[in-house]
Amino acid sequence: MGNGALDKKYILKKVREYSMVLILVVFLAVMQILQPKFLSPANICSILYSVSGSGIVAIGAMFVLITGGMDFTAGYGVALCGVVGGFLYSKSGSAIVMIVGCMITGMLIGLTNGLIVTKMHIKSFIATLAMMFTIQGLIYIICEGNIVFLDDPLSKWLGKGTIGGVIPMQALILVGMTALAHLLLTRTRMGTYTYAIGGNEEAGRYAGVDIDKYKILVFSFAGICTGVASCMMVTQVSMISPTIGSTTLMDAIAAAVIGGTSTLGGKGSAFGTLIGALIIGVISNALILLYVPTNAQYLVKGMIIISALYLNQLMNVGEK
Repeated sequence: MGNGALDKKYILKKVREYSMVLILVVFLAVMQILQPKFLSPANICSILYSVSGSGIVAIGAMFVLITGGMDFTAGYGVALCGVVGGFLYSKSGSAIVMIVGCMITGMLIGLTNGLIVTKMHIKSFIATLAMMFTIQGLIYIICEGNIVFLDDPLSKWLGKGTIGGVIPMQALILVGMTALAHLLLTRTRMGTYTYAIGGNEEAGRYAGVDIDKYKILVFSFAGICTGVASCMMVTQVSMISPTIGSTTLMDAIAAAVIGGTSTLGGKGSAFGTLIGALIIGVISNALILLYVPTNAQYLVKGMIIISALYLNQLMNVGEK
């Protein structure tokens, strides 16, 4: 009797873990029937390109969500990182300087978020919402509406390069960031305490965990993810403008939640977030191939996020 109960719990756990993979496979199969060219190498590459940037932002968002927090700066953060990188590129002509600038800017955004949340004791929801408006102002102050075009060989390789003429470079970067996130969550003290903060912050504090330190680290890592994503997005289109990344936040949060990250905190995985990003990318691509109007695409995405949040809540009943 006891073993049967344990078996049911184990099976339920595995169903929860792999349900999104099954949904992705079913969706791919249905779309292949509706549109025979859906699984063509060219379209698969198109999907991978489209999710690479938002997928990396989703990884950062996942870390913050696991702690029970929220980060609204990702969308405008991508644009600010790009604008700073573009300014540095226009002065130096070097893609390496641009990349470093994007990364440092992203880290500083995350660090600032973490300091506001921990030192000013402001809820992350409010703190990052205020920072979002601050970043929006900084974007237009720095760029003054200017657009910078990229023609450096390195930026072209990062944006459109492939490995062996088949695998997009951006897909490899996404997989690499996913692997790094997995290692941080499962093999480091930072990962252990990230789950602990989301599971029961007060218990962690009583156990001697430096909560403020690890929250700052989590927000800083999310900022670094924003910087990496910015590099990928601007090199995709070979230009930097203040409007890049405008829909990134919605896609990133949707990917993290659909991938199994709990909005209550304490639960989430890098692999699940990657699957969530792929699902969002496949849906976006399918809507385009099915000639769904742009405005309707936003409507469908919004409904998917609401559905994912509701299902996430149902699946987490009794777990916390």
